[in-house]
Amino acid sequence: MYTMQELVRITGYKASTIRMYAYRGLVPHADRRGRGATWPPKTLKILQSFKATVHPDNRETRADLAERAGFDPKVSP
Repeated sequence: MYTMQELVRITGYKASTIRMYAYRGLVPHADRRGRGATWPPKTLKILQSFKATVHPDNRETRADLAERAGFDPKVSP
């Protein structure tokens, strides 16, 4: 499990971007709200896949990448 600060440090994304991805269902949500919230390892895996594969020539959407990483927002809370 990762804190928001760890996700930001490891991925280089802003906290607001990570929260927006969770809100849109692209990454799993934190286990709870507030300062003590932790994020599952799958969140880090998906964020890293976004960084590694999203560039101007890539036609895949972030939703496609999240699905390829094994995250189904229709099933996960």
